[in-house]
Amino acid sequence: MGTEAEGSITKWLERWRDGDPAALDHLLPLVYADLRRIAASVPRSTPGHATLQTTALVHEMLLRLLGRAMAAAVASTPRARPAPAPPAAGNWPGPGAGIGEGDRWTSRTGTWAGRCCNRASVAKRARGEGLGGFDRRRGLGRAGRRAGADCLLADGFAVSRSERTDRATPNGGRSKMNTHAMPARCVRLAGAAMLLILSAAAPALADDLVDKGPYLPTPVAQRPTEADEVAMRRQQEHDQLDTLASEGLSNAEREAHDMAALGFSPDDPIALAAYRAESQNNPNAITAAGDFILNTTWGAGGLSADRYASSNSGAYRGIKAAMLSNGETIVLGSVRINASSPLNLGLTKRAANGSRVAWAAVDPPYDLYSKQYILYPNTDTNVPPVFSVHDIKVYGYKIYVLYTGHLTSINTYGPVVVCFTVEGFRCGWRSRGYDNQAASDAVAMDIYGDRFVVLGRHSLGTSGGFWTWTGRIGSVDLEDTVVTDFPAPGGYDRSNPADVAFRRVGSTPPIVTGGLPYYVLFTKKWSADSSSSDYDPCLLAVKSNNAPDTDFDTNGVRCMPFDETASSNEDQAVALTTNGWGNVANPHEGVQVLVSVARSVDPGIGIWELLDRANHPRFGATTGAAGEHGRNNGRAVYGGCGTRNGSNQGEGCQFVATPAMHAGRDLANVGSDVVVAGSRYGNGFVVGSSRSYSSLIARVHGDSGELEQFTTFPSGYGEGWFNSLVARNAQDVIGIGEAIDSAVSNPTARTQIMTGLTSNDTIFKNGFD
Repeated sequence: MGTEAEGSITKWLERWRDGDPAALDHLLPLVYADLRRIAASVPRSTPGHATLQTTALVHEMLLRLLGRAMAAAVASTPRARPAPAPPAAGNWPGPGAGIGEGDRWTSRTGTWAGRCCNRASVAKRARGEGLGGFDRRRGLGRAGRRAGADCLLADGFAVSRSERTDRATPNGGRSKMNTHAMPARCVRLAGAAMLLILSAAAPALADDLVDKGPYLPTPVAQRPTEADEVAMRRQQEHDQLDTLASEGLSNAEREAHDMAALGFSPDDPIALAAYRAESQNNPNAITAAGDFILNTTWGAGGLSADRYASSNSGAYRGIKAAMLSNGETIVLGSVRINASSPLNLGLTKRAANGSRVAWAAVDPPYDLYSKQYILYPNTDTNVPPVFSVHDIKVYGYKIYVLYTGHLTSINTYGPVVVCFTVEGFRCGWRSRGYDNQAASDAVAMDIYGDRFVVLGRHSLGTSGGFWTWTGRIGSVDLEDTVVTDFPAPGGYDRSNPADVAFRRVGSTPPIVTGGLPYYVLFTKKWSADSSSSDYDPCLLAVKSNNAPDTDFDTNGVRCMPFDETASSNEDQAVALTTNGWGNVANPHEGVQVLVSVARSVDPGIGIWELLDRANHPRFGATTGAAGEHGRNNGRAVYGGCGTRNGSNQGEGCQFVATPAMHAGRDLANVGSDVVVAGSRYGNGFVVGSSRSYSSLIARVHGDSGELEQFTTFPSGYGEGWFNSLVARNAQDVIGIGEAIDSAVSNPTARTQIMTGLTSNDTIFKNGFD
């Protein structure tokens, strides 16, 4: 802060002290920006305190300075009346004490706080579409959140100062500052801003107090724990709801605001029932900074849909998506324009804002609606027809799609990989079956560096097992391809493959001349007894030469039963993702497995996590943050409803007369979290309502397994669910799936949906930075 600014602060400080209320309007812009800038920059520049909050830092400074700073600053101001002697450490004027100069500062602070909170109150009452509009799930609008942030800066000062001011009045009653019952956060801001004012008026004061402060209370330097932060967030939520109740907002109005924020109409009875069910089932669905909400800058309010410019009665399903380096998203769909038309795979390109982007050049047989879509094979009879659509990956400027195709005859099937450039041209295709088996369906694919692996399923006539197709992506074609059979992995001949992923160790792909190691996720049947329904998820670790990696576990296979109490034990493997971090000298790898977990009432979602090839010791620990969700050995269970510790537990059985089931269909690492996309299937809040689907996002802490968010989102049509998700960055994801349009009479009709979600909100509904 320059000399000129300091002089201005001194001038307005004098006028404020002399009783000029307008002086505060000049003081605020002079000190506020520097207060925020200084407090925010200190943690980033201090080793070991990168996560220290601005609020916590300001608290600490206030505790150090308030003991005598006010009186000293007043005494140093020209024409100031003699300041009273500062009180002893931790002591404030008691009952019967007169109100001295320091209390005039308090009173002025209260005046400023009142103005601050008046701005926030005005914004909160503007409940329309304006910038200050109120939204329970996101808090105030842009202007309202700004005012709310102004009022939130320093938590610790409010209670202590207001209590001590109470005792400062001659009769022990409330001081003038408290007669207006101003929210504590406004008083706290005033004290924080005064800190900067005092620093400008008396530059040497801070150092003097730190070195010699006999009047300072003992500082508390501890940062809040994660549990403290969760408790603070919940308390903020409760405080906001109390405020709403005191302002007379009716339940109907609250529902209307909440549903509008989620893209629902409160006049839609199905949407209203679903909202009420979710509110009862998960009342804290969106309560904290970091939670995903609809990204209103993406698509149409966070929602987008596609019917490939074709019949409303067609079946258009969102399958997977992949990101291009320029931020565009390629969405893979399964497309059947009408009941009599053949199945095609569809590709659409979405810009960073969610709008559809036309392809630059599409081969004529695959062009649909002036290059808005790629429809494959469409009219091309020289390539294998599509039987089912599975996966999409991007390598460089090429897009690779995996589907199961009809091969030499209509009754022979096998994996097909087709390549397109980012402009839209087809750049080739390759197919591969296994030993002329009639049905060798594709399952999944992964690409890491220039290596690819495709997972295939054995024919239904074979007892089980699976096979892989590996190789290198050449400049023109797939090269050095190898097919490896795993007829009975780990001795389990009843094995159903679910997903495949390369091992990712460290932060970059290794440079190799041969293959890369990978994992295959599969479900194995525990018993040869045909009546048994006991299934478990298993991982097969495969070395770069396609042999089972016995260093991982016996026969290269590790299984992880969940076996919930009184359930059928039918736990099915669903999806797999891997991630790596660290450097060459200290590399690390993580593996996350998504499981459908049978529970005694309704199934839920399971996650099994490995850290450096061992079951993660902290993830899902029953004594840690995961709480009731933890199952130890790197396992945790979320959603559904089942018996545990003598009672029903799970998000599917809380406060709902009829339990709900939750299914995870895909997962991804997003920042430090594991995010699951899937569905909730259950009744609405209205008695007698039928079960319906809604799109589900679960956000789980990647290290502890704590459930941080469990929220359903609108499809834009009615019933809908996510089949997969793609992470755009560490804060934004897109859910890919399908919806049932109630306005279309064809029961098999589906609409491809894409839902943009973000956790990037600088000041969220609770006001946290």
